[in-house]
Order: sequence, then C-alpha cells, then structure tokens
Amino acid sequence: MLNPALDRNKSHRVQAIDYVRGIVMLLMVLDHVRVYLYLGSLSNDPTNLATSTPLLFMTRWITHLCAPTFVFLAGTSAFLHGKALGDPHKLSRFLWTRGLWLVVLEYTLINFGWWFDPNFVLYNVQVIQAIGWSMVLMATLIYLPFWAIVSLGFVICGINVYLATWTFENPFLEVFWVFFVKSGFQPGGGHLFLVFYPVLPWLGIMLLGYGLGVLYQANAPYTPYTRKRILLLGGLVALTLFVLLRSANIYGDPAPWSWQKNGIFSILSFINVSKYPVSLQYALLMLGITLLLLRAFDGAKAQGLGAKVITFGRVPLFFYVLHLYLAHLAGLVGALLDGFSADLMVYTPASFQDPRFPEYGYNLGVVYGVTFLIIVLLYPVCKKYMQYKAHNRDKWWLSYL
Repeated sequence: MLNPALDRNKSHRVQAIDYVRGIVMLLMVLDHVRVYLYLGSLSNDPTNLATSTPLLFMTRWITHLCAPTFVFLAGTSAFLHGKALGDPHKLSRFLWTRGLWLVVLEYTLINFGWWFDPNFVLYNVQVIQAIGWSMVLMATLIYLPFWAIVSLGFVICGINVYLATWTFENPFLEVFWVFFVKSGFQPGGGHLFLVFYPVLPWLGIMLLGYGLGVLYQANAPYTPYTRKRILLLGGLVALTLFVLLRSANIYGDPAPWSWQKNGIFSILSFINVSKYPVSLQYALLMLGITLLLLRAFDGAKAQGLGAKVITFGRVPLFFYVLHLYLAHLAGLVGALLDGFSADLMVYTPASFQDPRFPEYGYNLGVVYGVTFLIIVLLYPVCKKYMQYKAHNRDKWWLSYL
C-alpha cells in the first residue's frame, strides 16, 4: 500500500506496479461486497467444498491474490522510496511513522467501517495493520545487507507454517504468538480481537517485495527484457514449487488436498490453500501469480480501460477506506430492501448468532452488479484525488495517504 518514490519535482512511478495493484484492488471490492451482500456469507465458508459451488469458490479464491500482492508491492515501493531519498535514516523514519499511522487507521476508521459498531466490541486485525507493523519492523531491518533482507524474507515464508503450530502454556506468550504468528480469536478488555493477519508471515512477504525493487530502480543494471525474463522465471519457479509441494502433501500447508467427487472439485481442493495464517504453499501460489502479472503488464500502455485501472492503483489507501464503507453501506441498503432492520448490519459478537443472517442475502449476480457500481462510483473520486496528489507533491502528508 506504500506508493513508489516521489520527489518534490518529479514522480518516478512504475506503471506495471500501479497496474497490478489496481487489478487486485478491484478484486478486493468483489470480495467485500460478497461479504456484505451474498446469501449466507457470514454463516458459510465459500471455500468449503462440501457446501460451495465452483463459481462461489472461485469468486472467493481469486481474491486471495489481493493481500499478498498489496504487501509484496509495499515492500517494492519501500525499496524505491529509499533509493529516491538516498538516505536509509530518512527511509527508516518514513517506514515507522507511516507504519504506526496505518495501525491507528486500522483500529479506528477502518475497524468502524468493517462493523459499524460505535462501541468497538469487535476488532478486526486485518491487512492494514499487518502492513503497518511490518513497516515498523522494516524500519530497522533496512540497515541489514540487501542479501540478508531478502534471505530473511525467504526464511520467514518457509517456516511460518511450522511456527504456527506452536502453542504456549504461558498466556502472555500465547497471546503474543497469536498476534505475531498464527492468527486466532483473542478476548481482552471487553473486546474480541479477530486476528486474521498476524504480522510475521506478512513481514516475510514484504521483505521479498523489497528484494524485487532492485529490478525497478532508476539506472538499474537490468534491461526491460532482462527484467521481464526474471519476472517470468520467478513466477514459474514459484508455481512449480507450489505444485510439487502440494502434490506431495508433506509440508507447506496445514490443509492437504484430496480427490473429490469430480475433477473440478479435485482441482479446487488442490488450489484451496491456507491464508489464515499464510502458509508456504499459499505464498508460492499467490506470489507466483503476482510475478506473472507484473511480467504481463510490464510496458503495457496506460490508455483506455488500462488507464482507469492504473488510477485505482495509484491511490490504494484512499480507495481501500472508501470502498469498505461503500460495501458495508450496500449491505445495509440490501438488508432494508430485503425487509430487515438496519441493525442487522451492525456487527457485534452476538450478531453472528442472529437467526436472521441465514435468511438475508442475494445471489452472485447481485454481488457482481453492486461491485461494478461501486467501482464506477469511486473512479471519478479516485481520479480527482490522484490528480490532487500529482499537483501537490510538496505536501509531505500526502505520502501517508
């Protein structure tokens, strides 16, 4: 979610990064509209092969690409921002200050957008805070040699699936481990923390993205042709490793695949990797796709529909906050139109036991239609904000939004 480097006079953006980021942001809208509008979305897991359909499964599965791409490209942007600043101390300060700012946003404005509960009984420990804490940690890690930063990223991604199996009898250590490594639900102070995005695995992905930045730096020793070959090779290697590990069912994901009632469901089982917390197989599959997307859009022209997609990719945090509120408001309107009261869309721990939930919701056609409507509504707003940022690079605070 961190933008590529900007100086006060000229923008050094990487168009392929904005393109890919924009694509996954549009997918993100689809996922969150599904959460608030689809029939049974809060009572049934769309990736549960016993109850799901191929279309519903893929509607959810394709959005798995969003978070790792955001975090991965945040690392890339951090590298580019550091090169533009030319001073690791300035980069470190930017990372920890922006990181803490993202954490504050997650637990206030963004959390309210998720639940619409002014009492904040539920806290959604989601991707924005994971990016924030990862930036805070990176503020120190950037002083390591480049090879050590990238190596640490590989190690974290490789062993987190094992670390997530650890448990501790000490309550303090167990709570720390849930927030930092393995995810879970944690009560505290009258609140319930839903830890879907523990910090460590996402830090690993961000460090790998930092390593990718060397391909895009100004005066890079790589030609565009070489960069494309490296992206293609990296994507294919990651996907090959995924297939080998997944086929063996030995290591890399706590949920092994199995043969299902037909070939389609068997394929769905094969790609049904674990996101909470991030498994090695999940990281290989999603980052492999991300690298191939970066290769595909390297050198793509910013015109027509592509220019609109890039617009979203250039204002990611702004877009994230706005789309979340619109998706939740769409759910509220949907509930009212379906004959329910507005309180159905105010989420508390008791809400998930509400007998009205299984009766509320719409089909996937409505979900896709509302997704398109939200994207259309947000485009002119995001374009205006993008233009405002472009014309006001002297305003330092814009780099935090």
